[in-house]
Amino acid sequence: DVLANRNYAIYWTAAFISNVGSFMQTLGVAFVLRHVTGKDAWVGAGVFAAMIPALLVGPLAGPFCDRFDRRHILLWANLVQAIAAVGLFLLSLTDSLTPWRMVGLLVFAGLGAGFQYAAAQAIVSLMVPPEHLLQGVRVYAVGFNTARAVGPALAGLVLDVWGTTTTFALNAVSFGVVLAGLAVVRIRPALKPATRRTVRAEFADGVRYSWRHRSMELCMYTALAMTLFGASVAQ
Repeated sequence: DVLANRNYAIYWTAAFISNVGSFMQTLGVAFVLRHVTGKDAWVGAGVFAAMIPALLVGPLAGPFCDRFDRRHILLWANLVQAIAAVGLFLLSLTDSLTPWRMVGLLVFAGLGAGFQYAAAQAIVSLMVPPEHLLQGVRVYAVGFNTARAVGPALAGLVLDVWGTTTTFALNAVSFGVVLAGLAVVRIRPALKPATRRTVRAEFADGVRYSWRHRSMELCMYTALAMTLFGASVAQ
């Protein structure tokens, strides 16, 4: 069982708690933007502000994970998001939330999230032995998707009983949990490439690899369709 691995179990638990907090914040932000402005367009703008920075730094995130310590990348990526979460909490606490301030913090958090998405999956290979890698990736994905369901449900309860400030506070605390977990886990050193290439060249290799493998191509088309016609409608 991959969860019998101490380092992986700590990482998975901390990541699950943090992901629950992040999905709580997603609903909280949408609720506040709709309540403050009365316009659904601002809800869409909030999602756009959070996701586009992550998309733009994506081509850098993979090569960074090959060049630098993945645990350190995750620490910094989560710290950036924690700062944004604390910012939302303080603005809510002082009744200073405005659409543009929230969008600005979401853009800042999105930059950290872009590096987190790549490093969070890449680090699994350095925690578990090769024979447990598939199970490790699968269990992490199950945890992420469970958090996607639990987070908004919990946010609905918290928003109703305690309000927006508590929702943002819980997300900030959840980042503290994942930062503490990453501080204590130990991972194997990653193998460094024999020759150093440019980030653009490595990204181009990844694109060519994906196009040459039908299964990868289908995965990307499926993810694109779900994002455009599924996640956007849900938001």
